[in-house]
Amino acid sequence: MGELLPLPEGQGIYDIENVDRFLDVWTDLQEKQCVITEKLEGTNISVSKRGSEFFVCQRANSIKELEGIENAYWAAARKSGLIEKIKKIPGDEVLLMCKMIGGSSQSNIYKLSNHKIIIFDIKIKGR
Repeated sequence: MGELLPLPEGQGIYDIENVDRFLDVWTDLQEKQCVITEKLEGTNISVSKRGSEFFVCQRANSIKELEGIENAYWAAARKSGLIEKIKKIPGDEVLLMCKMIGGSSQSNIYKLSNHKIIIFDIKIKGR
């Protein structure tokens, strides 16, 4: 549980387009060498810092912890060490975009007993 707030300033909703919307691109790639990666089945989570403030967010909202109530997103970010790690990254605008898999995330197709966070994008000062 936590209080849902707007995303931090400058952080937009992260979304990946489905290949079904771009069948012409899929067809064009059939005869070309390319790299295909897996989109992990899980929950979108981000950890960011802006100045001296730290944020843990789900796809479309920042999550403010409520005193005395554990929040799965904040707990997973702490357990994975992301809060401490982001403090060490130089700069006052850092965003770590991640997927939280396992535990009770989505259908847990990976059969993990605990949450695991996988970083897939890092932005420093919006880049």
